[in-house]
Amino acid sequence: KELRDIMSVDVRKWEDMNIDCLTNVFGRVGWEALTLHLPLVCKSWYKVSLYPQFWKNLDFKSLRPDYIVSTKCIVDENVLLPEDIMDPLSIETRDLDLLIVKVAISRSCGMATKLVVPFRFMDDLVDDFLKSQSFLQGDEKAFMKLFSMLRSLEFLVLGPSDDYLRAILIGISHHCKNFLALSTNSYICEEEASAIVELLPSIKYLKLRGSFISHNSLMVILDGCKELVLLDVSDCTGFDAGDEEILNLASRIKIFISEGSSVDGYFRFLDFGDNYYVGDYDSSEDNFSDYYVGDYESCLTNWLSS
Repeated sequence: KELRDIMSVDVRKWEDMNIDCLTNVFGRVGWEALTLHLPLVCKSWYKVSLYPQFWKNLDFKSLRPDYIVSTKCIVDENVLLPEDIMDPLSIETRDLDLLIVKVAISRSCGMATKLVVPFRFMDDLVDDFLKSQSFLQGDEKAFMKLFSMLRSLEFLVLGPSDDYLRAILIGISHHCKNFLALSTNSYICEEEASAIVELLPSIKYLKLRGSFISHNSLMVILDGCKELVLLDVSDCTGFDAGDEEILNLASRIKIFISEGSSVDGYFRFLDFGDNYYVGDYDSSEDNFSDYYVGDYESCLTNWLSS
């Protein structure tokens, strides 16, 4: 009798979970769970995982070129990708990090506000786009397509990208009208500095920590980007941290950081194993309250400390 009573008890199914409960849980997890785990539980969970509000903060700095997961976790017949990106069924394991980012961007439906891409992601992106006949017109076309899917983007963090920096900035300038903050580690020559001024004249937060940037290039940015609230050029090679001309022009910026920079030094690209994404801004974060209202303050804090 006890066995019959137990068998008669209704067993709750995962797919019957209340949608409000699901969205509450899904909103608290990261891209790993949203991409690799939760959608595989059942069809209803898969559908909820596609809600664009879960894909606003796209932080992929943990991905590596040798990032290995099962293709079964990524690819299924219901994955929605732009037609001209790639055939996911022909993807090799070493390219899965690229696919993961593309899936996330696609699912954000243009609502993503922050994008942190893996090391050398932009190089892989261009190589992949150029495999398609639709993108034989050059790098700029590829980035115009990428940022057309990121129209709400406010924060972008990327590794070395000097080969494509201007093309990236053109895509941002054309599509991302709310863009506020850029963090990169590259060679910033006068051409790149002029591109930043020309294409992102209203940028407020610029983090070039560990880059190669000459005195003249930095002067171009300081003179042209009038709305900067924070400029981080610490640990850079190409200019002296104590340069009086630079310090005088930078005095109008709320937070200017140049410690550790020198004309002659050992320049190297910061990889994800270093503290490239960790900002030493703890003592300064309180100063941002005058510049932000609502969610912007928390977004900025997350960007600086990520």
